[in-house]
Formats: sequence, structure tokens, C-alpha cells
Amino acid sequence: MTRTASLPLSLDALLSPEEARRGLCGLEREALRVTPEGRIAQTAHPGALGSALTHPQITTDFSEALPEFVTAPHPGPQEALAELGTIEAFAARHIGDEMLWMTSMPCFVDDPGTIPIAEYGRSNSGRMKHLYRVGLSHRYGRAMQAIAGIHFNYSFPDSLWEPLLAARGEPATRAARDAAWMGLVRNVQRHGWLLAWLFGASPAICPSFTPRPPSWLKPLANGTLAGRDATSLRLSDIGYKNRSQAALHVSTNTLADYIADLTRALATEEPAYAEIGVRDGDDWRQLSTAILQIENEYYGLVRPKHRPRRGERPTLTLENDGIRYAEVRAFDIDPATPHGIRIETLHFTEMFLWYCLLAPSAPFTAGEHLTIDFNIRNVAVSGRKPGLRLCHEGITIALSEWAKILFDGMAPIAEHLDTGFEKAPYAAALNQAMNTVRQPGLTPSARVLDEIAGHPRGFMGWALELTRRHNEALRSTPLDAAAREHFAAAARESIRRQAQLEASPHESFEAYLARYYRGISVAGWPP
Repeated sequence: MTRTASLPLSLDALLSPEEARRGLCGLEREALRVTPEGRIAQTAHPGALGSALTHPQITTDFSEALPEFVTAPHPGPQEALAELGTIEAFAARHIGDEMLWMTSMPCFVDDPGTIPIAEYGRSNSGRMKHLYRVGLSHRYGRAMQAIAGIHFNYSFPDSLWEPLLAARGEPATRAARDAAWMGLVRNVQRHGWLLAWLFGASPAICPSFTPRPPSWLKPLANGTLAGRDATSLRLSDIGYKNRSQAALHVSTNTLADYIADLTRALATEEPAYAEIGVRDGDDWRQLSTAILQIENEYYGLVRPKHRPRRGERPTLTLENDGIRYAEVRAFDIDPATPHGIRIETLHFTEMFLWYCLLAPSAPFTAGEHLTIDFNIRNVAVSGRKPGLRLCHEGITIALSEWAKILFDGMAPIAEHLDTGFEKAPYAAALNQAMNTVRQPGLTPSARVLDEIAGHPRGFMGWALELTRRHNEALRSTPLDAAAREHFAAAARESIRRQAQLEASPHESFEAYLARYYRGISVAGWPP
């Protein structure tokens, strides 16, 4: 590992501060709907929220009780967070006496089999979304799929690419731009442990979540299981991590490699999934017996993305149109805020992505992905352990030392992005991160564990009180008439679009699915 903070390219030599701040930010936030007693809701997706199949801002993830709120891309994290808050405030007002659960790890799970799988209606695209989730339930269990997180989507300003590629002595072609994006993806994979360490907020769970807890999870006196030094159980082996994909390596050395490996996984049978079978009579159990049913089943810390065209598989859109943005999937729900993520986290992540783009990014060596997995797991399970060391290219380095190298590299980026701002939000986010490394007790995971340990009813009591308080805050957030009418109209239009899909003439589901896997555009997918 290069022990230097300097970058071969400086941001101020490429773009003005105003141009550099025009990167587009978007957020996707998941949140379980729960009853007033803290149980997973068994009710259908509320009609006032529209159709989960076709609504552009409010959909569902795995479960009917797991809404997902999606913002448009905005020129700045503040605008994205503001839209997320508006969506959350509207949703909280239209779920009756139910609430949005305010932690990543689920509430009390009486029986995982009772977690309702999301429904999307009778159209072929709706059936495909539902049956994909049925497959997930058979492959990994429903409890794991009830974990919630936040994704941060980011695209750099279009004006960046010509000067960046010229400075690197490369032609201003789509292929060169895609190669730069893949360099960023590799660096996020290498250094993404830092996001998990700084922003992980799930060090404890309700014991009902896992009947056979690993030895490193210890019981607290108040009915809680916790990792003493854990940062993010969501990113650990018991969390939202596909253990069955441990042997699956998707290369990010080139976009072509990435597409080829995902495509191969869609066509390669997995013996364990073959035992499940695709159908039991008329009942579908999964979409296929391959390692992946669809590309999104591949769980990664970061994904190169381009919004798919109607009816086209994501890998085909990437192949045809290239990369347009990065989806960073490292974030737990932050229980310190009703929105699940803080503006400081977004400012830091924007700087981090600029660093990952500008820093050198050699192709992965054989087995380097195993080192990356080791580092993420180590931070997730033992991140606050004093003196923790991580691995890179066959050597070990203290977590605090590696963090300092990254912070030093990000400092000039923060200074450039802050130019023209009175309060220097990027430097403030960076300084906060540096202080947290010096004092690990400031991490969200440490604060959460302290609060849970001090609560007489442990994780469930703490989380339920927090959920009630944050939902009251969301419901009291002012929504003007224009916002209320916007969401009401979006709900009506989404219901109309779903009905239109279901009423249109369509082929058999078997033919629809076969065409999807052959790479032929299919109606209504993705919605």
C-alpha cells in the first residue's frame, strides 16, 4: 500500500468549486413498517402510498412491510436529503397507527415465515418482482431480507470527464470514462471499510433475529445480543450479506469483466438452488436455479450503474450505454435522525468518492477480493477493538493509520469543495471523521451500544422508544399543499399505470421470463 496522502491529480486543476459541486446525489432508504407494539406489520402496502410497482418515489423492497423511499438525483446532498425527508413525512402520515422502524436490524420476529413478501399485482413485471423475492426467501430466509439500509447514488458532473481524461493522457471516449468509473469502484471496495467503521450503527440485535448466534455475539443482561466492538451487524455474516455467494467473485477490473461475470452467474446452476427447484406444480419457488436470479441479487458494497431502459436487463444497459453513476450500499440506518442518514455523512461520502476517483486504482490481484471481504467483516464485527489492524497486499496496517492516509488525501478535496461556503461543510465532515478515529466512542455504533446497554428493555425497548419519537417528528413535519397534492397525484397515477399494465394483452409469464433471460426487452420491466 502506498503510504502517501498525495493524489496524482488535484480536483482544483480539473473543475471550479461551483462545477465540482454539481455532481448529482440521490438516496434510497428502506424502513420496516411496524405495529405500535413493535412487530412487523401484516397489512398490505397502504393504498394512499400508491402502487409499489409503478410509483417513482415510494416502492417496497423484499417485504410488503418494507417500503423503500427513492429520491430523484439532485445537484447536492442537501437537496437529496430534503426530498427524502418530504417522502418520509408523507409516508409516516399515511400508515395509520403503524410506524417506520428506525434501525437497520429488525424488530422482534415471532416467526420469519410471517414476514409478508412484497406483492406487485398480476402483470408479468409484477409477478417477476414478487417471484424473485419468493426465491430470496427460499435461498436466504426472510429475516435477513427484512434488514434495512440506505443507498447513496452519485454521478460526477458531465464537465469533469474531458479534463480528467486529458490529464490522464486518455481519449475522451466512453470506454475511457467507464474505465475511470471502474477504478473508483475498486477503490471503494478497497477503502469502503472506512464507511462501515464511521457510519455503522447496528452493533446489537433482538435475539429473535438469529436462533443460532455466532460465538462473538454476547448476551446483554436486558435481552439483547451484541458485538462488544461491532460496528455494523448488517454488514456481517449474520446480516445482509449473501453467504451463499462467498465463492462468487465478480471482477471489477474492467466493465466487460464485471458484465461477463454477472452474466455467467445468471446462467450457472447452483446445486443448492437446484434442490429448491423452480416450481412445485403451479407454485413458483424462484425464477431460476442459477447462482443469481437477476443481477440485483449480487450484494456488493458498491455497484456501477446506469438506469436501465424500459424492458432491458441492467447489464445490457451498462454494455450499451456505459456507467452513469455509482450506488454505494454501505450505510446502516442512522438512529440519531428520523431521516436515517445525516447531511455530514453525505458530505463525507461525496468527498470519499472524489478521492476514490482521483487516487490510483490498480487492477485487483488474484485473491485481493478475499482480503477486501476480510477487512469488511473485521470492521463489521470488531471495528472498535483497540489496535485493530487490517490487511492490504499481504501486509497489515493499523486501522487508524490507514484512515489517516485517506483523510490526508481527502483534505484538499474538502478545501476545494468548500470554496465559497461560509461554514465549510466538507471540512467539518472530515474533521468530525478524524475526531471519531481518535475517539472511537464517538462512532454511531458505540453510542448505540451505550444507549441499549443502559435501557431496561434492551434493544427492543430502546428501538421502540426511538421509533415512536422519530415518527412523531416526521408526522409533525410541515407539508405544504403542493407537496400533498404531488404525492396524492403520484399515488393515483401509479395505480392507474399498474391497472393499465394488468389490462394490456400479454404473453405467458414463462415466455416473458425466457425473453428476459435471453436479453430481449420485456414490457414493464423494470417498472
